[in-house]
Amino acid sequence: MTDKEIYSITNKRKIHFGFWDWFDQLLPIFFLTFIPAILGLTPTIYKLISGAQIRFDVTLILVLIFLPLSILGVAKIRGNQKVHMIGEKLDLNDILTAVNELDWEIVEQGPSYLFAKTKFSLLSWGEKIRIFVIDEKVYFNSVGSAAFTFGKNRRNRSIFKGKLKELHPTKPIN
Repeated sequence: MTDKEIYSITNKRKIHFGFWDWFDQLLPIFFLTFIPAILGLTPTIYKLISGAQIRFDVTLILVLIFLPLSILGVAKIRGNQKVHMIGEKLDLNDILTAVNELDWEIVEQGPSYLFAKTKFSLLSWGEKIRIFVIDEKVYFNSVGSAAFTFGKNRRNRSIFKGKLKELHPTKPIN
């Protein structure tokens, strides 16, 4: 990790999303909300240009619903960058033990970080878990594959903290 990434995690409590992270997060929002909103606006824009009377019809109502949803989805993605400090005096071996017991698949591992993913479930397509150990402090981030995860990211953090407390009862876990 670079010094800039470490500073961002420890001081700003945010991780930097790369292009594919944004792409992965924005694609469902784009197809489920933005495109229907634009398609719904097309006849209305045509009527405005041609001078025809605009009725408050179903397509305009759909636009008024889907456009704010797409904006909310993008705002939600910004919130997914948040990193939570969940424990102190822990090392990467402690984290590996907890992740393995939770049966999360380890995707990538470095000297001070671990990336994992959860399994497909009824409520989600799986979440990306990012865990950083910087100066014996553990920082946790969970990002779902959909814009709205219905609390799954919060539950992942809670489950992980519970597992750390179970495995290391004497170490400080927030």
